[in-house]
Amino acid sequence: MELVTGDESIRYNDFPLRIIAALLATHYLVVYGIDIPLFKMMAGIDYWLSLFASLPLAIIQIELVAYVVRRLDKKYPWTGNLLKRALLQFFWGICVPGIIEFLLGLAYFTLRGKDVFKTFFYTNDYPLAVLMIIVVNFYYVAFYFAKVALTYRKELRAANREIQHLTDAVASLHIHGSGDETHHEPATFLVTKNLASVPIRQEAIAYFIHEEGANFLVTHEGDKIFIPETLDQIGAALDSGLFFQVNRKFIVNYYAVSKSRTIDNGKIELHIAPAVQSPVIVSQKRAKDYRQWVTRLELMIKSTGKTA
Repeated sequence: MELVTGDESIRYNDFPLRIIAALLATHYLVVYGIDIPLFKMMAGIDYWLSLFASLPLAIIQIELVAYVVRRLDKKYPWTGNLLKRALLQFFWGICVPGIIEFLLGLAYFTLRGKDVFKTFFYTNDYPLAVLMIIVVNFYYVAFYFAKVALTYRKELRAANREIQHLTDAVASLHIHGSGDETHHEPATFLVTKNLASVPIRQEAIAYFIHEEGANFLVTHEGDKIFIPETLDQIGAALDSGLFFQVNRKFIVNYYAVSKSRTIDNGKIELHIAPAVQSPVIVSQKRAKDYRQWVTRLELMIKSTGKTA
């Protein structure tokens, strides 16, 4: 199962830092190339007029990059398709703000009756502004991967705490059973199919779903069968190592999940086979337990060398 960590868990919360960065960048643009002592320059009114005239533009550019980053994190996380995200980041995060910066400068100098290509803006200010945009992009990329690494470390620690329970858990998992006398055979579900009562073993079940006011069992082969039990009753009868109730309407078999990714507010979207019409979402409340359940199963599979 492919686990793709998405972007929505990344919270930057760096608005004050963005303002400070815009202020420093504007200051550097104002003083660049001027051979006057800094404190003498800051004592004059021209420095402050230039600073506050240029500051809004710097804030707009940094906020634009921040907005682009948040939107791309949501739809195209770095932990998904890396090349596609890198190309989109380059275009929307660097090229577009750079073009906007140039067009604003062009409009400003055109209104003043000057040729922008013969001004310090074109030779000095614009290249520095583009450099600022690039630096801001690199900051967000570094921040993203640092947060992802920290999240993985936390999950790894949680998984390590679970290792001490492996022996008991292995004994409870029919997919990893040792075959001794204490191992219990998994329960079967007696269902009605083609007017006949048919027992279906747990390992043949992909998921249970509640829709249109009824509960259904769906096998790995795609058979969808009505069952009268509630999801709570079903969950109590299931092997808790093999199945997980991701929300109030869905109980999934580990081997039915092809991949998953983190979406908004820390929720997890699952890709299921056989496919379902609506997205299968692990609720925010159950997301942590789901990750630990997946990690525990993968550790057990690795330690026993068994799969479905």
